[in-house]
Amino acid sequence: MIDKQAMMRPTPGLAITFGWMLILLMALPAIWFGASRIWAKVAAEEWSLVRATVLSSKAYHRTGKSND
Repeated sequence: MIDKQAMMRPTPGLAITFGWMLILLMALPAIWFGASRIWAKVAAEEWSLVRATVLSSKAYHRTGKSND
């Protein structure tokens, strides 16, 4: 005979899985905001390099000489 109470009891594996899911769900905003701040800094540095390169290129084409 099938023990219905035993079937309804959650297994440890299920509890561990849901525990990890809950931890990750709570940690997700911190990970997201931390990563977005890091990427914002990286993007700002990259943009300043691109801007400097473009301005240098414009100056070179305008004057015909490099300002290095």
